[in-house]
Amino acid sequence: MSAPKSFTLSKSLPQGGHLQYHPDVNIQSVNQPLIDPEESADNAQKQAILCEYRRRRREAHNSVEHRRRDSINETIQEISTLIPDIYNDSSKLNKDVILDKAIEYIKHLQQMEGEHRAFNMMLENSVKDMKPGIPIKK
Repeated sequence: MSAPKSFTLSKSLPQGGHLQYHPDVNIQSVNQPLIDPEESADNAQKQAILCEYRRRRREAHNSVEHRRRDSINETIQEISTLIPDIYNDSSKLNKDVILDKAIEYIKHLQQMEGEHRAFNMMLENSVKDMKPGIPIKK
C-alpha cells in the first residue's frame, strides 16, 4: 500500500485553510481539531437541549401571540355591535371597515356633543337674562 497522496489548497478556503486529500477519505479541514467521541455526544446533547428550549420558547410566544390576536378580534367585534351603521348591516365586515366606521361615529358624537353644549349655554344665558319674578315651570 502506498502513502496517501496529499496536497494543500490555501487560496480556495476562507482564512487560508488547508485541505488534505486521500483517495479513500472525504475531504476534511486540517484547521479543524479532531473531536473526541464523548465530547461529540456532549455537544449533541447540548444541541438537543438548546433545540428543545427554542421550541418551547417559540410555542410559548405563539400561544401568547394567538391570545393577543383573539383579544383584538373580540374587541373589534364588540365595537362593531356598538356602531349603528354596522349593527344594522348583516354582512360580515372586515376589521378595517369596522375601525373606520367607529372613528366616523365617534367624530359624529363629538360634533353632536359640541352642538348640545352650545345649545345648553344658550339656554342658560336665556334663563339668566329673564326678568326676576317670572316663575319658571319645571
